[in-house]
Amino acid sequence: MLGGLKPRNQKVERKFQLYPYQTEAINAYEEACKEFKKILIVLPTGAGKTQLAGEIIARNHERGGRTIMCVHTKKLARQFLDSVQENYGIWSTLESGAHKSDDSPLVCCTVQTLVNRLKSDHINSFDFNLLIIDEGHRSLSPTHQAIAKEFEHARIAGFTATPRRSDQRDLMEFFETKAIDIPLDRLIREGFLCKLIIKNIPIHIRIESKSKSGDFSEEEAAHAIEPYLESIADAMVEESKGKCGLVFLPLISTSKLFTVLLKERGIKAAHVDGTMDDEEIEDRILDLKMGRIDVLNSSMLLSEGVDIRPVD
Repeated sequence: MLGGLKPRNQKVERKFQLYPYQTEAINAYEEACKEFKKILIVLPTGAGKTQLAGEIIARNHERGGRTIMCVHTKKLARQFLDSVQENYGIWSTLESGAHKSDDSPLVCCTVQTLVNRLKSDHINSFDFNLLIIDEGHRSLSPTHQAIAKEFEHARIAGFTATPRRSDQRDLMEFFETKAIDIPLDRLIREGFLCKLIIKNIPIHIRIESKSKSGDFSEEEAAHAIEPYLESIADAMVEESKGKCGLVFLPLISTSKLFTVLLKERGIKAAHVDGTMDDEEIEDRILDLKMGRIDVLNSSMLLSEGVDIRPVD
């Protein structure tokens, strides 16, 4: 072993057993691999896409292949890397800023980092036979398409819980086949996911969009709900009692204002947003997990790859 590098031929050590529907998804993916190179896998939120992707990476490694995992944020890259190393014992490395990957079976990086590394020839796409795209519904973006072009020789697997895009473009413009699409209601019926309980708080809110499509911009949504934030905070006093919760708001300013309103009502609340550094965000999440706060407010941040077990 030279230069401190770990052996690429290390044996996979599986630390857990896949659920039946995950095994079904793996088998469907392997069957699709016999005919197609660009494969989409659709699983609902909470179904364990990380574990499923880990199994695909493990099998690729056992066959002598290398995988590069492309995700949306550095936090997700680190989270995925840690999961694969912990659950499969596969040596994994991170490409991010000063972090340079070695000759590892798995390399994790963000979309932007991968684009930059490919341009600078720091990463050679031909060193990999498998590219995994997390949040596969983003795969039609120009950035993702530029990456995919560099990996035309390789197999590309996309994972998503939301295969329908807001711009109505069909993901099958890019992917050649959808290996499996397991619906949310099936996993609820089979007891793998909890039932969804949607409760309306009796506050009459009138909002109207000025756009022709009927969709709201973040600014429109924020300004539309601002007059009702105090009433919503009042309702939260009763609804959040003894519970651990997340609140999603349209703008950073709205989230900060709602945090103040909750605190004024005796609710232990905090705010996070994308302008904070990773360590500060993680500290706030840890506060929520440890019960030091009851509610964590955010705007467009805690929406992908979030795993905060105590949340009610």
